[in-house]
Amino acid sequence: MAILNSIRKKTAVLIIIIAMALFAFVLSDLITNSSFSQPKAVDKIGQVGDKEIDRTEFARNVENYIRQTQGRSTTMQAVKTVWDNKVQELVLEEEFETLGIQVGRDQIINKLAETLAGNPNFSDDDGFFDEDVMTEYLATIKATQPQQYQQWQQYEKSVANQVRREIYLNLIKAGVGATQLEAKQNYKLETDNVSFQVVRIPFDKASEVEVSTAEINAYIKENPEKFEQKAQRDIQYVLFENKASKADEDRAEENLTELLDEFKSTENAETFININSDEPYSASFRFENQLPSARKNDLLALEVGEVFGPFKDNNAWKATKLVDTKMMADSVKASHILIPNRGPKALETPEASKKLADSLFALVETNPSKLGDLAKEFSGDPGSAEKGGDLGWNPYGTFVPSFNEAVFNNEPGYVGLVESQFGYHIVKVEELSDKSTMYKFADLTINIKPSEETLNTVYKDAGNFFLDASDGEFTEVAEAKGYEVKPVIGINELDENIPGLGAQRNIVQWAFGEEQTVGDIKQFEIDKGYVIVQLNNKTKKGLQSAQQASAVVTPILEKEKKAESIIAQINSEDLSTIASQFEVSVQTASAVNMASPLIPGAGQEPKVVGAAFALEKDEVSQPVVGQKGVYVIKLTDRVEAPELPSYKSAALRETQDRMQKLQNPNNTVIKALKDAKEIEDNRALVY
Repeated sequence: MAILNSIRKKTAVLIIIIAMALFAFVLSDLITNSSFSQPKAVDKIGQVGDKEIDRTEFARNVENYIRQTQGRSTTMQAVKTVWDNKVQELVLEEEFETLGIQVGRDQIINKLAETLAGNPNFSDDDGFFDEDVMTEYLATIKATQPQQYQQWQQYEKSVANQVRREIYLNLIKAGVGATQLEAKQNYKLETDNVSFQVVRIPFDKASEVEVSTAEINAYIKENPEKFEQKAQRDIQYVLFENKASKADEDRAEENLTELLDEFKSTENAETFININSDEPYSASFRFENQLPSARKNDLLALEVGEVFGPFKDNNAWKATKLVDTKMMADSVKASHILIPNRGPKALETPEASKKLADSLFALVETNPSKLGDLAKEFSGDPGSAEKGGDLGWNPYGTFVPSFNEAVFNNEPGYVGLVESQFGYHIVKVEELSDKSTMYKFADLTINIKPSEETLNTVYKDAGNFFLDASDGEFTEVAEAKGYEVKPVIGINELDENIPGLGAQRNIVQWAFGEEQTVGDIKQFEIDKGYVIVQLNNKTKKGLQSAQQASAVVTPILEKEKKAESIIAQINSEDLSTIASQFEVSVQTASAVNMASPLIPGAGQEPKVVGAAFALEKDEVSQPVVGQKGVYVIKLTDRVEAPELPSYKSAALRETQDRMQKLQNPNNTVIKALKDAKEIEDNRALVY
């Protein structure tokens, strides 16, 4: 009672304490989930020039793309595709605006007529595109299917952009034509030639030089475009895979062995397998050459009803029973008429397709010789239609099941009507090969799977390693325990796949987290099991450091310093004297041109050959620094090609070469436009 009275007297104090506790809890949650520890929320996924890419719209497009690919694309693959398309659209849009490229309704209709040709929703009675039919169709879906109409509007917008793109690219193509002056210059580059004597002093003739960090940094600053780098991460990991143990493998074999006697004696293999096997019944007839080579002799030795096994096949124990045999031709020569029930060549309705197929079948059944002419007129299979429906010789199993069964289970001369996923086939068996034995085997399968005990052991081992590696040195701990450490170098911010692990976007996001420091370790649960990852290195976006660029820059600066040293030692214009000084020889280069500036023993040296073209006959050059050393040359002859009566044909060839390079504008024009734009990319903050 005294305690209750004390509580009543201090009610206000308790209320204040509880309120403060609640406030602290909420504040803690806010700090944990706010911008203090998480990336800031972004409204735009990126920006191209002054045009923003809205995050919501971008996400919708990503979802649509995944839906269109029926889940075959991962989220990051969809993000990359949608991003590339959007950036391309925006850089082109700015070009369209600058050049005033617009398209009229007539141009859009012409493009629609081209892309929608043959579609019954937009065709007249004769099968030709009709704008009035299209307008009527659109009015119907606008009133009854607003979502589909909205998709149509997006499609029409994309068609308009496609027309503008074609106009833009045609303007570029019109501007890449070579002039006769350019053709003449190219002609002279290829046919004017020089001959000269040359002394090449290799760089290793100079004393060893040292390159300082300051010199490397200076070179980087002078050539920043060569040393730009993306943000990257290096990691290493140990994988603890949920793999079956030897005990699990033995247990699976035991389970199969227990079923063997009943499997051998059962008269209904299909029911027995569907009840007891880890894989459903899927027996099918196969020829001898289709049997697995490793077990072919054992399987061929079986009588109907006998069983071979148990044997291990990949991650399963199996027993195989010969269910049946039959004689069958291994190949057939057949003809057909296909009446499609889907696609651009299909009739208006499935009923119409079936009706036409029935009519044609009746004609061919009565007079099989008519199949060829009817195939040319009606068949929706272009490959065989022009050959009168002839499919040639095909091995067993080439065709879809219903078609395959019809042509292989009947004799030459047979005519039948078969339905498949492609439509209706009027088939005729022309010839069959000699018959061979086919075998039908049924497999009883017990998969080798990790047991609960094994899974617990894997989980425990992963956890123990994580704790030990967190306290010790990652690699040393792994080696002591016999685990394989796999390094991954140069992970980019938008990467998804980790070699050896597959798509693991969460690991990439962790590695790029601002709060992560080199040496951090984290355990991830993945489909394969568990992976313990350590962050090894963080590379910031920007210019490479002197240490990172050293492997590239040091040889360049060493050559420059050695070249200076060699040039300082040359004090003669006589090639023999210079050659003797550096213990090299005087060589001769004959009929060298600028289009192929090859020097014997040195390879491509355009700077040196260019210097030769600048000399007068018998003139000796100043030392020239090339790719393979320092050169001194003496011009001995110059041959200028004769003038051509006309350079039109050469200009035409050059124009064709340039047009060929523009065949894929995404690799040339679009890349150049992207490089010229300032592009902000926030994808890594969202995905």
